[in-house]
Amino acid sequence: MEIKEKKELVKRRKSELPPHVLEMGLNMLFVEPNNVVEFFKKSKSIQSANIEELNEKDFNGVLLDLTDMPYDARLDNIGFAKQSNTSMVIVFKDLIVDEYQIYMHRIYGADAILFPVKPITSKLTEKVIFICESMGMLPIPIIEDEEDLSKITQWEFVRAVATKGNLKIDKNILLLEYNEGSLLKCSSR
Repeated sequence: MEIKEKKELVKRRKSELPPHVLEMGLNMLFVEPNNVVEFFKKSKSIQSANIEELNEKDFNGVLLDLTDMPYDARLDNIGFAKQSNTSMVIVFKDLIVDEYQIYMHRIYGADAILFPVKPITSKLTEKVIFICESMGMLPIPIIEDEEDLSKITQWEFVRAVATKGNLKIDKNILLLEYNEGSLLKCSSR
């Protein structure tokens, strides 16, 4: 999905769900996000799944790609699945264009947000990392090259990164390999 299309989807969703409703949803959360770093250290990987599968199977962890999703009623399925299995780790992959998405993802039970750095600015990259961390979620930037790497300036807030290749990152953080549409797994150093 193009960034312009994503911005339009987010704008539409914001108009449908006013800020006071979003705030109410955030205030009503009773379950803190699961520790995704510990999950990866134990499980080593997380499989991609469709939202429709969440209530049909018993997942320990799941990667949901919301990049092309229009943010419709299917998001409720994620929330219901998370309520019935609070220990399930849920990682949302999405193109983040507005901090509103982070709050919305938290309401629907995200424990981590996997997001590409390439199409967004350094300022937005830092904002996503900071807001995710402050809400207890694990931000996982997808780093494809040195230019993406340079968009992260405050490494003290970064606990994990995902790469699509053999990019060498010399930070003491969780390194994950991301294969588009299928798998997120711990990288061997």
